Amino acid sequence: MCSNAPMSPIVCDLFRGGATHHNEAMTNYMVEYTYTDDAASRDAIRPEHRAYLDSLVGTGQMLAYGRFGEDGPAGALLLVAAASAAEVESLLAEDPFVKNGIVGSHRVREWINTWGAVPR
Repeated sequence: MCSNAPMSPIVCDLFRGGATHHNEAMTNYMVEYTYTDDAASRDAIRPEHRAYLDSLVGTGQMLAYGRFGEDGPAGALLLVAAASAAEVESLLAEDPFVKNGIVGSHRVREWINTWGAVPR
């Protein structure tokens, strides 16, 4: 699965159920982004945005991310490991999509994993 997909080693470990860089003192948070209608700017800034999120994957803070399908407003779901919601907000503030006004709104909620490959 991971050899054919563009996933980081940490994410591959999550899917395999192996070791990760996830700190036991961390809490998982769900972030829901709702994008503005400026698709051209979103497309232009996307490489920078993905590079930033990938850097967080490398630290173990970004557990997963991806965009929503076409059945609703443009946006994305991110799963973040952090010590607090305030830390999540600090990470989001550095996201090029946020800095450039691509994210019209977002919400952060603690997410308690009951089952799956994401650390509890």
